[in-house]
Amino acid sequence: AEFCRFAAAPGRRFSPVRPSGAAGGRWRQRLAFVSLRGLAQGQQPGRGTPGGPSCNPAAPQVREALLAGLAALSPAAGVGRACLVVDHAEPDLGWHDALVAELLTANPNVCLLLVRRSPLYRLEGAGGERWKAVNLELPALSAHHAAQVFLRRVHRPLTEVDFASVADGQRRASSPAPPLQQREPLLQRLVSHPALVAGRGNPRRVVRLASAVTPQLPSLYDLPVASIVG
Repeated sequence: AEFCRFAAAPGRRFSPVRPSGAAGGRWRQRLAFVSLRGLAQGQQPGRGTPGGPSCNPAAPQVREALLAGLAALSPAAGVGRACLVVDHAEPDLGWHDALVAELLTANPNVCLLLVRRSPLYRLEGAGGERWKAVNLELPALSAHHAAQVFLRRVHRPLTEVDFASVADGQRRASSPAPPLQQREPLLQRLVSHPALVAGRGNPRRVVRLASAVTPQLPSLYDLPVASIVG
């Protein structure tokens, strides 16, 4: 919930950026984001790396992208710490632990945040003797937090029509319904809405559902939930 709030809140000081978005001068980006799954699109990733990174054809591309992300950060003296987020840091997508030693040796002021399905208790190779991997399980969003994220990401105000069933006369009212105020009662109604329940607290699903709520969508009941969360 905090990451979603950080990335979506109006007037934020910093934003996640891709490695190509490096800012020049003394003040560079403090947070960069690389998705290994995004890099793997359009190519066939390796099926495991029992013999090391050279067994995976995606490994060189991953290393290049991570070094570009590091270059985008590289905080100048006195600027402080920076963070490189690596999403889908999985071996079958080109990740290997030797990258940690290379990245952190080049810039010890950078913190690596690896997002992956399985825990990482010790880095393979020499890096395991120098750096400790700290694991933090990321649970699903609570129903209330999911409703907050959803409400921040929709592209139009919600109305009573969004909470009316197909058989309800309000659903097809001729005059536009007034927008509902973004207060606690609205959050409580969203918590039990079938669209939010289908998201099961998964931030990606919640954001995708919210992005489909446009002025052209008649009601939340018209969301293509199955294709979005399936």
